[in-house]
Amino acid sequence: MSHAFEDGRASYVDQYGNSHVSSQLEPSVPSLGNLASGHHAVDESNRLATVTYTFRDGRASYTDEYGNGHVSRALSAETGHASADADVKRDATIIDASNRIGRVAYVFEDDRVRYADAYGNNHVDGSKSLSVEVETNPKYDKKLAYATEGYSVGTPKRFFKDGRIELVMLGGGGRVETRLYSQVNELSGYAAGTLVAESTGLSGRVTMVFENGTVAAEYKYSYEDKELAATIAAKIFGFDPARIAQDEATWIHLLEQRVLAEKNKWYRFNGPRGLLTAVESGLPALKAQLAARLAREPRLVRSDENRSAVLAILGAATPTPAPGAGEPTKPVTKPGRRGD
Repeated sequence: MSHAFEDGRASYVDQYGNSHVSSQLEPSVPSLGNLASGHHAVDESNRLATVTYTFRDGRASYTDEYGNGHVSRALSAETGHASADADVKRDATIIDASNRIGRVAYVFEDDRVRYADAYGNNHVDGSKSLSVEVETNPKYDKKLAYATEGYSVGTPKRFFKDGRIELVMLGGGGRVETRLYSQVNELSGYAAGTLVAESTGLSGRVTMVFENGTVAAEYKYSYEDKELAATIAAKIFGFDPARIAQDEATWIHLLEQRVLAEKNKWYRFNGPRGLLTAVESGLPALKAQLAARLAREPRLVRSDENRSAVLAILGAATPTPAPGAGEPTKPVTKPGRRGD
């Protein structure tokens, strides 16, 4: 304020250097609750605020994270931890409703939380929608590998209070799951060392077997004149009796993808997409089973050229079914019990 007048008016200069006269000015006060000059807060638009002044009428002026100035009565001041969960506090690792994992930067009095995800993007959510990292989970061990509902394999990296688990996946990458399946010594004839074939044509040996019908196996393959090895995970063909027809169609589709990749010179080894069967005892019968299915349902591969190529891989000379061909043959592997 520059000058005060007897009629209650006062002259003042605003933040831009402009002069004004008004009778409706409010004096600043040292603080409003936990809001004071230099303190952090969050505004109604979830912008991070740095308080510049607080005023007697309950307003506060502040600068947002982009350097813009505002005045509001709706700021929520920074506090030590969330009232809904004291473990949600600055620097805590949390997971949000979208399975984004982040680190808490600020907690505010209204239980909003500002956190940065793994890519450095900032988010603001209510603390009740976040779950904080914990050291252990009574069901799982960070030293062991587990299978997922989707027949992939990973090792726990983080556990969260609500039961979610961040996994480091076999072959790289991460995923968040809520239910995992443990290793077993043997399942439906599969055990460590069993020779298996993956649906795009690679052969390998089993390294791990899991209770839900997932198998991890090490495969050797060639790429650009180099001999390489990779361990990938997939589902045992026919493990779930109710999904045998779906397994057949999936295997045929993957063979079609192999045909297209080879035709277009694509690099076709693309990780855990295949189904498995024991090579020594089951592969010839499975090929016959798939060829018969494709002969009965040629539209599973719409292109005549690609269908002929798939049938050639399966060892079938013609897509024409034998006269009187009946129902699909039984699965070549003995179905195991699904994990509880």
